[in-house]
Amino acid sequence: MLNIRSHKWDVKGRPCNYSLAMQDDGVFADFNLLANGCLRLVRISFDGFGCFSTEDASEIGVVNKQDSDKVISAFEKDRFDIHILNIISRFLSENGEHLWGEALECHELV
Repeated sequence: MLNIRSHKWDVKGRPCNYSLAMQDDGVFADFNLLANGCLRLVRISFDGFGCFSTEDASEIGVVNKQDSDKVISAFEKDRFDIHILNIISRFLSENGEHLWGEALECHELV
């Protein structure tokens, strides 16, 4: 089962608009907010695997606007329910072939 919470980083060390700590801090996913209101994954790090930057990975999709609004609202309220868990899990699954599939599986994210 995916567990998730918001995480705050020092902006200089790991710049992003929103960061999620998942799987008991074994995975961190950082997102930026695009001009169109959609969230874009900028990096994801996995204990035991390292950090994967999506800077050069144009094939990775964005979280659609409706789902991005829900995730942003969850950040603002610091409340992540099953619907948010499903959005993040679905996003990672849809983009799994462009991310570290082995790391996603190892950390039970897909």
